[in-house]
Amino acid sequence: MNRKNIIILIIFFMAIYLLKDPFLSLYIKKDFNLNLELENAEQLQKLKKDYEEILTFQNQTQETNISKIIINDPLTITNEITILKGKEENISKGDVVLNEKGLIGIVSKTNKHTSVVQTIKHKDTKIAVKIGPYNGLLESENGQIIIKNWPSNNNVNINDEITTSNYSYFFKDIKIGTIKEIIPNDEITNTIIITSYADFENLNYVYIKGSNNNE
Repeated sequence: MNRKNIIILIIFFMAIYLLKDPFLSLYIKKDFNLNLELENAEQLQKLKKDYEEILTFQNQTQETNISKIIINDPLTITNEITILKGKEENISKGDVVLNEKGLIGIVSKTNKHTSVVQTIKHKDTKIAVKIGPYNGLLESENGQIIIKNWPSNNNVNINDEITTSNYSYFFKDIKIGTIKEIIPNDEITNTIIITSYADFENLNYVYIKGSNNNE
């Protein structure tokens, strides 16, 4: 066993013993630790860039609750991520999670220092959204973000923007993505395929916002 693997095992078992958190055992509790051993300089630069972008977003929104993502498997069928903040950092089930590009999802479970987030690609997703003046319900099927049964007379176009609506559990006017494709179901309704602004395969940092008050 090489030195790198020995260090990883030591950290793993120390974290389990000292922190007693099922996910925090993967990392020592720090949101931005550039001392972690990274594979190469390119990975380091990507991490720095992502952190700078989320900090800019933080300054614009005057909010402070930023977290590192510690588990994000783009191949997972659950479409969940795990963040490095939990109950001790005032994260609650139902909190909204986003980044500088748009909506990521909602906190579904909290531990002492970590939380699980269901992304908008999760199979249970139901979000009230709007496209221009029209309202609809965003869902997910097989990891694809869609709006079913969109009335054909609600005239929308490719690349139109989708945001959360006034009727949403989420805060209103959060950006989600754009229309990728409009597929006719029949003469009355269409299915709208959506391209998310967020790149779910390359998430490093997110921002957590409290429960919706429809400000």
